[in-house]
This record gives sequence, structure tokens and C-alpha cells, in this order.
Amino acid sequence: MNQRNNKNRKKAKIQLIVDYFTINANLLDLPSFLPLQ
Repeated sequence: MNQRNNKNRKKAKIQLIVDYFTINANLLDLPSFLPLQ
């Protein structure tokens, strides 16, 4: 049971990282969100 919890937690962490990069990629697609431009 503990093993399964660790696996789910790791999967959740990976999902968070994927979401983070997805959001960043979406922001890079919108020049208006970049203050340097």
C-alpha cells in the first residue's frame, strides 16, 4: 500500500512539472505576456 502511494505521489509530481512547462510554453506563445517585448 505504501509503495502504491509513493508511485502515485511521484506521478502527481511529474504531472505538476508537465503542467508547469505546458503553461510556460503557452505563455511564450503570447508575446503580450512577455514584458521584455
